[in-house]
This record gives sequence, structure tokens and C-alpha cells, in this order.
Amino acid sequence: MVFSDHQIELGYKILISVLEEALEARADSIRFEYEDAGLGVNFFNGELGSLVGIVPRDQEQDVLAALIEKAGMETKLHGEIRLRLHGHEQVISVKEFDSFGESAYLLCFRKPRDPPL
Repeated sequence: MVFSDHQIELGYKILISVLEEALEARADSIRFEYEDAGLGVNFFNGELGSLVGIVPRDQEQDVLAALIEKAGMETKLHGEIRLRLHGHEQVISVKEFDSFGESAYLLCFRKPRDPPL
């Protein structure tokens, strides 16, 4: 898929907001799955998860465009995003998977590795 810079920029703002909310909620992972109303946002802590919001249909492609582009997933089903949130470096592994015949995305917060000595 080809996404416009404008689409990626809009989606990135929403994605950052979701990531910050997840950190504040102490979630260790986020799952994006298609729902009737739009893109469902689920926060998980271990096996326990809950639907915390919906990205409206008119914005879901923007969010997915940003996610795919920032994680380098244009030609693969997994990737990684590195960024600073709340003053700390975050490493987020991203994986696309099949959920009832539709693409879904799992984002897992990981601790950044120390650089080699």
C-alpha cells in the first residue's frame, strides 16, 4: 500500500496519543482490531485486556499508515518503533496477524537494550 505523507502525519499524532495513554495505564501491549465502528484499541497487561477506545473509520487508515511506515512493515509482517515517550526511550515491537480473516496489529512495549560496550 502507498500512503501519503499527510495521511502518515495525521495517523502518527493519533498513534502517539494511544501509546502515551497505554503507558499511563501501565499496559504492556496494545492490540488494534477492526470493529463495526472503526479500529478497536485494546490495552493489555499480561493476559488481561480491555477495549479502551475506537479510532473512527475515517481515521483508521491514517493510523495504520503511520504504524506500518514507522515500524518499517511495508513488505513484512513485523517491525519495530523506537521513540521517546514521557521522557524515556521506548522500543515497541509490532506484529501484524490474522484475526477472523482481517489484519490486526499487536504492539508490545519492550525495554531498550543497552548499547554494546
